[in-house]
Parts: sequence; structure tokens; C-alpha cells
Amino acid sequence: MIFVIVLSVVGAAISAYILSHKLENKTLACFIGEDCDRVVKSRYGRLFGFPNEILGIAYYVVAIGLAAAHITFDQPYIAVPFGDSIIGASLAAVFRIISGAALFMSAALAGIQYFILKEWCELCLITAGINLVVWGIVFF
Repeated sequence: MIFVIVLSVVGAAISAYILSHKLENKTLACFIGEDCDRVVKSRYGRLFGFPNEILGIAYYVVAIGLAAAHITFDQPYIAVPFGDSIIGASLAAVFRIISGAALFMSAALAGIQYFILKEWCELCLITAGINLVVWGIVFF
């Protein structure tokens, strides 16, 4: 799980880098595509009104917390209030669901880059790779 923490820190740093360039209207360096800005500043760069980079940073922060809890506690569980009762779930199950959602989102965005925008953002692809590795570690 320490590797998950390291990967999540790297993913958060990349997401923050992209977000800062986006907010400051700076051009992203692009090595395998012609226009990375076209990817990150496209209409697909937001979900539910939030920039994808903010959602990515939030995911990586949660991933760091869940990985740290996994290291710290023997059988970590989370209690979630639901109406008049409390639903308990293992942190491992919660982590699997969250990392699966992140992987799904990364795959969808990679598909958009390939099929719709026909441009690549290699930093985005690196975070997608990080999400794949984190999902693999968490799931298996």
C-alpha cells in the first residue's frame, strides 16, 4: 500500500500541474500529441461542473487516506449513516469501488482523446496509467 501512496502523490502532483496551467492559461508541454491544451481545455475537461483535475486530486487524496488506513489498521471498516441505521463496509471494498470508478473515468477520457478529439495529453495518460496500477494493487 505504500506504493499506492507514492503513486497517488504523483497523480495528485500531475493533476495539480495540469490544473495550474489550465487556470493560468499557460500552454502545456506536449510530446506525443500536437495540442495537449485542446484536450484539457475541451468541453470534456469538466464533469458535473468540476474540472477533471480537481476530481483527480480529490481521488488521490482519498486514495492516500484509504491506503494509510489500510496500513494502520488490521481490519479497517467504515461506518456510514443511512437513514436510521448504520451501514458498515470494509475500507478495502470502498477502495475497490472508488479505484474502479477512477479507472472507468480514465478509460472513458482516453477514449474521448482517441475517438473524438484525436489528440493526446500524455500527462493525462500517465494519470490513467497510475489509476490502472492503483486499481490492480487494490483489487488483487
